[in-house]
Amino acid sequence: MNKKNAVITGAARGLGFAGAERFLQSGNWKVALFDVNEELLVTATKTLGDKYGHENVRWYKVDVTSQASVDEAIKQVIADLGSVDTLINNAGITRDAMLHKMQENDWDVVINVNLKGAFLCTKAVAPHMKERKSGTIVNTSSVVGVYGNMGQSNYAASKFGIIGLTKT
Repeated sequence: MNKKNAVITGAARGLGFAGAERFLQSGNWKVALFDVNEELLVTATKTLGDKYGHENVRWYKVDVTSQASVDEAIKQVIADLGSVDTLINNAGITRDAMLHKMQENDWDVVINVNLKGAFLCTKAVAPHMKERKSGTIVNTSSVVGVYGNMGQSNYAASKFGIIGLTKT
């Protein structure tokens, strides 16, 4: 039986790591872990590989805010695994501050990782999925994207943007 392949961004820890583990638990999936932190990626890959088979887990150091980094990683996953059946856009960060105290860079980095990253990863994998006439893209948002949260205007805007991206 051929296994399906999932790409998960922000997969070195937290929800991304937990999602990768759920895919692997089924026995029907291989996972490609995307993250910017190579040290955490290596640890996550070893942990999951030891438990579910090293042949089922690969890691890729990817900056989801860079089109070149994302394009190269997706291209490499397809070369390594043959296809991308599912993309989980999970990469996300926070840089909390009250709006009047927030630095512009803190606004930009959250929007870039959380929203632009999902856009770039989706854009990179969509032609492959369209060509195969198959594929699933899941975008991770937050209740904060709907209701907001004090001190998280950048995060709320990014997650509301994810909701809009998903509905488009």
